Amino acid sequence: MPGFHIADLQKPWRRIRARAELEDVRIHDLRHSYATTVLAIGESLSMTGNLLGRFRLPPDTLTSPGTQSRPQRPGLPEASEGTCCP
Repeated sequence: MPGFHIADLQKPWRRIRARAELEDVRIHDLRHSYATTVLAIGESLSMTGNLLGRFRLPPDTLTSPGTQSRPQRPGLPEASEGTCCP
Protein backbone atom coordinates (compact mmCIF):
# COMPACT_ATOMS: atom_id res chain seq x y z
CA MET A 1 0.00 0.00 0.00
CA PRO A 2 1.68 3.26 -1.10
CA GLY A 3 2.49 5.64 1.71
CA PHE A 4 1.84 3.02 4.37
CA HIS A 5 4.36 3.04 7.20
CA ILE A 6 4.76 0.06 9.54
CA ALA A 7 5.96 1.22 12.93
CA ASP A 8 6.09 -2.19 14.62
CA LEU A 9 7.06 -5.39 12.83
CA GLN A 10 6.55 -7.69 15.83
CA LYS A 11 2.99 -8.82 15.02
CA PRO A 12 3.61 -9.53 11.33
CA TRP A 13 6.93 -11.17 12.15
CA ARG A 14 5.24 -13.49 14.71
CA ARG A 15 2.70 -14.52 12.05
CA ILE A 16 5.46 -15.16 9.50
CA ARG A 17 7.44 -17.24 12.02
CA ALA A 18 4.36 -19.24 13.00
CA ARG A 19 3.52 -20.00 9.37
CA ALA A 20 7.13 -21.01 8.65
CA GLU A 21 7.25 -23.02 11.90
CA LEU A 22 10.24 -21.05 13.16
CA GLU A 23 10.19 -20.71 16.93
CA ASP A 24 13.06 -18.40 17.78
CA VAL A 25 14.28 -16.41 14.76
CA ARG A 26 14.75 -12.66 14.86
CA ILE A 27 14.77 -10.34 11.86
CA HIS A 28 18.31 -9.43 12.86
CA ASP A 29 19.25 -13.12 12.54
CA LEU A 30 18.28 -12.92 8.87
CA ARG A 31 20.68 -10.00 8.38
CA HIS A 32 23.47 -12.05 9.93
CA SER A 33 22.66 -15.05 7.72
CA TYR A 34 22.64 -12.89 4.60
CA ALA A 35 25.93 -11.22 5.56
CA THR A 36 27.53 -14.60 6.22
CA THR A 37 26.38 -15.84 2.80
CA VAL A 38 27.71 -12.74 1.03
CA LEU A 39 31.08 -13.05 2.78
CA ALA A 40 31.20 -16.81 2.03
CA ILE A 41 30.95 -16.16 -1.72
CA GLY A 42 33.97 -13.92 -1.39
CA GLU A 43 32.60 -10.39 -1.18
CA SER A 44 34.41 -7.74 0.84
CA LEU A 45 33.20 -6.50 4.21
CA SER A 46 32.76 -3.06 2.70
CA MET A 47 30.41 -4.33 -0.03
CA THR A 48 28.59 -6.54 2.45
CA GLY A 49 27.93 -3.49 4.59
CA ASN A 50 26.67 -1.59 1.55
CA LEU A 51 24.32 -4.43 0.62
CA LEU A 52 22.90 -4.39 4.14
CA GLY A 53 22.35 -0.64 3.99
CA ARG A 54 25.24 0.20 6.28
CA PHE A 55 27.14 3.06 4.74
CA ARG A 56 29.85 3.35 7.39
CA LEU A 57 31.62 0.35 8.83
CA PRO A 58 33.40 0.49 12.17
CA PRO A 59 37.01 1.75 11.75
CA ASP A 60 38.57 -1.54 12.89
CA THR A 61 36.60 -3.39 10.19
CA LEU A 62 38.02 -1.23 7.42
CA THR A 63 41.58 -2.02 8.46
CA SER A 64 41.09 -5.80 8.59
CA PRO A 65 43.17 -7.73 6.04
CA GLY A 66 41.47 -8.24 2.69
CA THR A 67 38.47 -6.00 3.28
CA GLN A 68 39.31 -3.60 0.47
CA SER A 69 40.77 -6.09 -2.01
CA ARG A 70 37.70 -6.55 -4.23
CA PRO A 71 36.06 -3.95 -6.46
CA GLN A 72 32.66 -2.59 -5.50
CA ARG A 73 29.79 -4.25 -7.38
CA PRO A 74 26.20 -2.99 -7.65
CA GLY A 75 24.59 -6.16 -6.29
CA LEU A 76 24.92 -9.86 -5.69
CA PRO A 77 22.01 -11.87 -7.03
CA GLU A 78 23.97 -15.09 -6.34
CA ALA A 79 23.88 -14.31 -2.59
CA SER A 80 20.12 -14.56 -2.52
CA GLU A 81 19.79 -17.68 -4.69
CA GLY A 82 18.18 -20.48 -2.75
CA THR A 83 17.57 -18.37 0.35
CA CYS A 84 13.85 -17.89 -0.13
CA CYS A 85 10.86 -19.91 -1.12
CA PRO A 86 9.18 -19.25 -4.50
